[in-house]
Amino acid sequence: MTMKWLVTALLGFALSFPATAQSCEISETAGLLDAAGSAALVLPIEKRERLAPQFIELAQLSEEPDLQRFWETRFESSATRLAPYPDYGWRTAEPLLEAEGVEGLIARAEARAAPLSFGRADVLLAAGKHFRSSVCPYFPV
Repeated sequence: MTMKWLVTALLGFALSFPATAQSCEISETAGLLDAAGSAALVLPIEKRERLAPQFIELAQLSEEPDLQRFWETRFESSATRLAPYPDYGWRTAEPLLEAEGVEGLIARAEARAAPLSFGRADVLLAAGKHFRSSVCPYFPV
């Protein structure tokens, strides 16, 4: 009887506090890096060291300063400044729009003609984002 009472009292006491899981939530990027880092532990140290720049770059791309500091500390290395990635979609769409207009761009996409034999979605999305921001500046992309 006393044991039941003790368990019930402890359970009631534990449930009376707000859940602390919310304060322990981590971002998706942090979870993925953590899982990848755990998986990499089976690799020889020289291979893990070669992976360090990629882990740090992903942490930097997350724009989470605490996550970046964690991985820099873990690998005893600091992030280098990232070079911007070129926008493949706009780089492909812009000359087509200038030469053939919107109708030409859409026709090439429907025909899957070069240079839209692949990456059509990227190109069309980039063209749409460009026109949305230039025609309707009140709704930024």
